[in-house]
Amino acid sequence: MSTVIPIPSPHADLRASYAWCEKLTKERAKNFYYGLSLLPEPRRLAACAFYAFCRDCDDISDDEAGQDSAQRLEQWKLRLDDDTSPEAWPGILALRHTLEKYAIPRRYLYELIEGTAMDVQPCDYRTFQDTYNYCYHVASTVGLVCVHIFGFSEADQKEVYRMAEMQGIAFQLTNIMRDVSEDCAMQRCYLPSQLLDRFGVTSEDIAEKRDTPGMRQLYNHMSALIDSYYHHCSALPRYIDPESRACLRAMTMIYRGIAKKLAKLGPQALQRRVRLSTPQKFACVFWACFFSGFELFISHMQQLWQYFFQSNDTN
Repeated sequence: MSTVIPIPSPHADLRASYAWCEKLTKERAKNFYYGLSLLPEPRRLAACAFYAFCRDCDDISDDEAGQDSAQRLEQWKLRLDDDTSPEAWPGILALRHTLEKYAIPRRYLYELIEGTAMDVQPCDYRTFQDTYNYCYHVASTVGLVCVHIFGFSEADQKEVYRMAEMQGIAFQLTNIMRDVSEDCAMQRCYLPSQLLDRFGVTSEDIAEKRDTPGMRQLYNHMSALIDSYYHHCSALPRYIDPESRACLRAMTMIYRGIAKKLAKLGPQALQRRVRLSTPQKFACVFWACFFSGFELFISHMQQLWQYFFQSNDTN
């Protein structure tokens, strides 16, 4: 009796790679996954594959024991360049498939790698442009990749790219202000030194959580700045595919909710890590679904109106 030897299926390998990425995202990015859960499965899995890549780069930059973090990050560029090489990282098949399927420019991933490499180097941001450059590399690149996964009309590409970049800046500035005390305690201040000098605040003041008049002015300034970036990208959901809008809205509402808490607390936010409760996150998801569903309803009604009435007027 002959023995049938199973032949490995590339499709099975791809499914396993996507499954690994989704499991990682659920475990490591609960805020992110709240929004991703609203996407159709193909887009959700693609976003998970991209998140797994981001997570791996971030883990490399945070590895204090690793003596070759910069070199390991450079190796990621080689992985992306050579689609034919075998690779041990479990998510590589899903990532490569995602890049091809959604026509994602690889330069955004290269820029993100450069951004995470900044965390390996000494932290010295003198001007806001320095901080902006960091935010672009570690966060705007994420937004620029995600809009490809979400889908948008090619005719709107310039506007979509502009708002995706702004949203990344808003998200990362929110992260910076949420983690500012912890970062300064580790000698990593992402706020520009010119801004600290303007308000008479030092990184030591932030690390030691001092509530001073200058610190309150700093928080007021950053809160207004962050809010302006959220305002400049507020129309982005209307430019992406309808089935992806709830996801983007949910993630935006969660991050903007954190930003509003930081603005309300001011320097008191230094005393604890600011976050949204589970009911608050659920409310963000609920309203994101509601508004996105309402938009779809209005769109369908407009299409029906044009079909039944405007088309009949010409017949």
